[in-house]
This record gives sequence, C-alpha cells and structure tokens, in this order.
Amino acid sequence: MQEFNVENVMAENDQLEKKGRFGKLIARNRRHVVLVSTILMGLGALLILWVFGSAVMFIFRTVAAEIDYFKDPSSVKLANGVVVHNVVEPKAILATASQASMVVNDVRARMDERRLLTPEIVKSGFLQWRVISGLGMVNFTLNPMGLLVKTHSRGLQQCPCLCYTYFGIPENIVYVASTDEVLYEPRLVSETPANATIAVAPCNSTARALVSDIVIFRKRTWFKFTYDPSQRVAASGIVHYVTHGGALKNRAFAQPDLACIKECISYFQ
Repeated sequence: MQEFNVENVMAENDQLEKKGRFGKLIARNRRHVVLVSTILMGLGALLILWVFGSAVMFIFRTVAAEIDYFKDPSSVKLANGVVVHNVVEPKAILATASQASMVVNDVRARMDERRLLTPEIVKSGFLQWRVISGLGMVNFTLNPMGLLVKTHSRGLQQCPCLCYTYFGIPENIVYVASTDEVLYEPRLVSETPANATIAVAPCNSTARALVSDIVIFRKRTWFKFTYDPSQRVAASGIVHYVTHGGALKNRAFAQPDLACIKECISYFQ
C-alpha cells in the first residue's frame, strides 16, 4: 500500500519554519494538520450534500392546496375565549393526487385506534390537519372551515354533500348542501329499502375522484370496506351525528344526500 505523502499537500518544513512560530508549529505536526484538514473538508462536503438534499426534499414535498408554507402559523381567539395556537386554516379543495394521498395516509394512520369526534371535541372549536408532508400536524378552526366548504359547495351544485377529506381534513365530517349543515362523526343508524335500485350519480368533483381512486387502489390492504357508489338501494336513511353546536342528533336523509353521506363515512370504516 502506497504511503500517504503529506509533502504533496503542504509546503516543506523549511518553508513553513520561515513563517514564524505558527509555521514551526505546523511543521512539527504536519501529519496531524493534514489529517484534521481532510476530516474537516469531508465534514464540509457532507454538510453541503445534506443541505442540498434537504432543499430538494423541501421543494418536492406535498403541500396542502393553496397554502403558503413560508408563512408562519398564527394564533386565533375563538368566540368562547379560547386562544388556539399553531393555526393554519385550509384554503382550497384538493387539487393533486399527492394532496389526496397525504390525507388518505393520515386517515389510514388513525384507523386502528381512531378518536371519534365527541360533542366536547366539536365544541372546542378546532381540530388538526397536515399542511406539509413529513411535518407535524397543525390546528384549524371549525367556523372558517365550514364557510370554506359551503362556498365550494355552491360551485359544485351536482354534489349533494362534500366530505371534509376533500379538503385535506382526516376527520369524518360532512357538509350537506340541502340542509346547509355540517355533520360531525356521522354514522348510519337505519335505512328504508327502495323497491328498486336507485341510480345516483357520484359527486362530479376532481377532489372526490382523487380521494376515491386512492382508497379503491389501497382498499385490499388498508381499508376494511369501501362504499361502492353503484350499490345505492335505500330510499332514505337515519344518520346520527354531532351538530356544529355540539349536540347529538338523528336526521332522515333521502337520496341523493344519503348516498353521498355514506360514501364520506366509508373512508373511515
């Protein structure tokens, strides 16, 4: 094995000694100086690679629709006087498959030990969602979220309801346009069978298609059950849910509302 020659990377000793006391010190410890210098250069190269890699990952990470990830979270004071910190309010409906995948991943992560929304949780006025993939969750408040979903519903008149999952929220929450009501943690209590199959077209929304496609693709390994929009045979059904004010309520929904609500619920079963 060829011996490492420090003469190739440093000046000769007599030249160093002419530089004064510091030069003489280096001349006496030239091998150690070269070794330390090599280690420092290696660490510097690793640091540059780490910064570059982090920058690339940051550029390509998934960000919720229309969210400015350079803007710091804010604090919001609710009507009940509670101050909620680390708040980033949703801005828009899902627009990409990666955004849909991010919320489906969060739904899946909560499937085994999912925390149901209770009246107490709803009355607190805020919940959590993920804004950027790979980072922790932040808070959002329920009143602005309700207004956002209601606004989008007006532009999607062919959709009888909108799941909050279509906005990146990994919670079983549904907005029903016909009753102008938000259903928190809805579940089907009973159904009234129809005499024949009732054909109800699914919500014609890009966000709905993105979420449904991912759920269908993963249902064999992730989800116990996925609602099939073609299997809509009930004329109506009773749905139990928590209201926006935190009350428990049962309400009868006819088609097409019932089919839409059942599809939203199916993502959490």
